[in-house]
Amino acid sequence: MDGEDLKLVKNIMEKVKKSGDPDTVLFDTPTTQIAKTNFFILKGLLELKGKKGYFVSLDRPHQNMSYLLQNHDISQENIWYIDAVSHMSGSKRIGKKNVEENVDFVDNTFQIEEFVEFFKEKGVKRKNFGSLEDIDFILIDNVFPILNYNNIEKIQEFLSSFEELIASHENLFGLIVMNSNSHDNLDRIIKRHVKTVIDVKKLKEDA
Repeated sequence: MDGEDLKLVKNIMEKVKKSGDPDTVLFDTPTTQIAKTNFFILKGLLELKGKKGYFVSLDRPHQNMSYLLQNHDISQENIWYIDAVSHMSGSKRIGKKNVEENVDFVDNTFQIEEFVEFFKEKGVKRKNFGSLEDIDFILIDNVFPILNYNNIEKIQEFLSSFEELIASHENLFGLIVMNSNSHDNLDRIIKRHVKTVIDVKKLKEDA
């Protein structure tokens, strides 16, 4: 990672800090930069801030992000993956058991409104899987693809429940990544359920 990228990571963390108490935050970033933005957020949270949290993969299998973190020598001890993509992409598992302790595979992408209950169960049903009381953030990698499996009403139901979940936990940030130009209606709905919007492209340009 070069100096310019590291500066952007620090600027992102500063923006999150300025958002105040843990809350819901939208990172608006170009579609081609979504994976990179997720990585920058995680680098800042895991390495610079020493935080713990969930990474929810709705766009691509969790292995993509795990590979990036490993390549940059970023410890994954404090991150737990919730992967809703692998079962549709044909990735193989042994039965429904997880090969890695810090990964859980979700087979209900078609019921996005149920995800909040799924978050609440972690750490209760899975030994050594961080619970909501143990973590500092939930990062959702890209909301847009769930439109392929859910109508806008279900997504709105999920966002409302997600906002309430974050608000009910004193030290928990909800972080959502999306290109706001990818879908006008989804963008409007998301912005009704977040307290802060961080324009990553502008932040990079102003650096």
